[in-house]
Amino acid sequence: MGKELGYVWMMPKGAAFQELTAKIKEWPDTRALIDVIGFADHGLYNLYSDATLRNGFAALNESGLPLALEVGAVKEWENGRLGSFREQKPMWDKFISLGANIFGIAMDEPLVNVLAYDKYDYLGDIEAKFEYAVERTALFIKKVREDYPHWVIGDIEVFPHFTADFVIRWIDALEARLKKKGIKGQDFFRMDVNWAAFTSKNFTWEQGWLEVKRIEDHCRSIGMPFSQIYWAADVPGSQELKDDPASWFNGIMHMGQGYREAGGIPDQYVIETWIGLPEKSLPETDPHSFTYSVVEFSKQFIPRK
Repeated sequence: MGKELGYVWMMPKGAAFQELTAKIKEWPDTRALIDVIGFADHGLYNLYSDATLRNGFAALNESGLPLALEVGAVKEWENGRLGSFREQKPMWDKFISLGANIFGIAMDEPLVNVLAYDKYDYLGDIEAKFEYAVERTALFIKKVREDYPHWVIGDIEVFPHFTADFVIRWIDALEARLKKKGIKGQDFFRMDVNWAAFTSKNFTWEQGWLEVKRIEDHCRSIGMPFSQIYWAADVPGSQELKDDPASWFNGIMHMGQGYREAGGIPDQYVIETWIGLPEKSLPETDPHSFTYSVVEFSKQFIPRK
């Protein structure tokens, strides 16, 4: 997988959109390393005026950098069949009307949402919820494929909250359902690994990453590009790390080293934060900035193609 699906995605916090796009010429090294910039759709929609979005999208387009969105496929706030699609589509269309070149979407953990929220308890046991998640996610993908045929689409799920075997079962079930419906399958599958939780699931550091590698290997065996989010999973549980401006950089580098030692080589690298850190996005020469972390992580852990 290369440029056609985006080899390196950068997904900073939504509050960084205005600064990064207004100062896009101030991060040339980062720009040269990434293929896609992404944000949560509701973050852009709620944080910025039309004028700010229009100017930001124009700056991205001028630089040749496409936009990806993290979206909800099956969410606790959905209202009825395909509610999540209907509620988000106006946002996407508004972005397009303001000049956004939307490359594709990543679905924010539909399986997690169905299994985690009380709203879905009426469905019954875990098997019924699993079936619901498969069907609703497939229908969501169907609608996106119909209305936005050029977008790439992939799912995000978690480990070790779910076992590797359960994640693999989900991947196969969703692909089988899409095939049954005559819908093109996913373009990638993305893992969100909470590596700080390995010990709570009785994994050693090495064992945890080897389980993730099993998921990567399965994706590759079925021709599914494997995508990995890199983030500082140890920060949210530690006030000391939250107060340390170096914690984000140290965290993603620690994760990069751990997965590389397990033999992991994703088809797609995603450097993403949703934890409020790092506080700075620029300058890219500042060791405490997000763009600096992207450059240094890329140098050490992303093979060039």
